[in-house]
Amino acid sequence: MQPPVDMPVVWSARHRGHAPDGGYWLGVRIAGDEEPERGDLLRDRLVEAGLRVIEAPDLGLEPVLSVHDAAFVDCLRRAHAEWRAAGHDVDPGQTQVVPYVFAHPGFAARHRADRRPATIRAEIGLYATDTMTLISEGTFEAACSAVHCAVAAADLVLAGEPAAYAAVRPPGHHAGPAYFGGSCYFNNAAAAAQRLRDGGHERVAIVDIDAHQGNGTQEIFWDRADVLY
Repeated sequence: MQPPVDMPVVWSARHRGHAPDGGYWLGVRIAGDEEPERGDLLRDRLVEAGLRVIEAPDLGLEPVLSVHDAAFVDCLRRAHAEWRAAGHDVDPGQTQVVPYVFAHPGFAARHRADRRPATIRAEIGLYATDTMTLISEGTFEAACSAVHCAVAAADLVLAGEPAAYAAVRPPGHHAGPAYFGGSCYFNNAAAAAQRLRDGGHERVAIVDIDAHQGNGTQEIFWDRADVLY
C-alpha cells in the first residue's frame, strides 16, 4: 500500500515493559485496557500502511528532566523495586505500585521538601493523582521510551523532515511537572515541545485532540508564552 505521505514514525519496543494487569476505578479492581498489545497493533497498522518505522534511540533521562522534577523522576525509577523489597506485592491486589495515602494539604503542610517519606507506599502518594495508574516492573523504562520517541520525532523535524509521528505508549498529557495519573507517567508532548524550543523554534503549539483536557501539559507551560496549549 502506498502511504498518503512519506512520514517517519518513531516507535519503541520498550513500551512492552509497561504491562499493568488492571487498576482501581471508583474503589473497584478492574481489568486494565492499557496493554502492550495496543502499541504493537498500532505499529503493525502503520507498517501495513507503508509508513517507515524507526526504532527510537535511548536518550537517557535528559529529555525527561527537561519538563519534570528530578525527585519525582527518581521516585518513579525506584518505585517498583522498593515496593517489592518492602513486601507490599504480596498483599491482595498490590502486585504493582498503587498509592495508599495521598499528599492532601492537610497531611503535607509540614512536609519538608528536602526529606522524602521513609516508605515507598507513602512517597508515591506525593506524586500520584489516582489509583488507576499503576507502576509495573517495566513501567519506568517504558515511560522513558515514550519520551524518547516524541523527542526523536522532534529531532527529525529539526533535521528537516516536514512532519514526524511518534507512536508512543504509555500516554503523557495528564503527567505534570511532579505528578502522574490518568494512565500517564511522563509528558511526551511537553518534552517534544521543549526539544523544539531548545532547537531554535521561538514558539511551539501543542494541539491536543484527546477527549480529556491535558492538565499536565497545561501546568508545565502555564507560566510560559513560548509554548501554546
